Amino acid sequence: MKKKKLGILLFKGPESQDTLSAIGLSSAAVKEGIEVELFLMHEGALNGTNESLQELAKDKRVKVTVCTHSADELHAYKYQGFKYGSQYDNAFIANETDRYIAFI
Repeated sequence: MKKKKLGILLFKGPESQDTLSAIGLSSAAVKEGIEVELFLMHEGALNGTNESLQELAKDKRVKVTVCTHSADELHAYKYQGFKYGSQYDNAFIANETDRYIAFI
């Protein structure tokens, strides 16, 4: 049986309820055996300092990719546990996941 995979686009920064929702949803999905891929762009790139997201990214079933352009533009902290990429990575996540949720 194919493993399920959830994709999440997070557009908001650390102070947003969307960030808490995306982290909570990711945690719940992992507990159900679902792999999770998050793509952080715009102010979402500022979540490199979010300790809950950093901790979640340590789980091998969770991958966090940050838009390099957004991170550079906002002078965001770059957490080395995250991947830094482009919209190509976002398109790949959207294509390869069973469900894709956008918090914008």
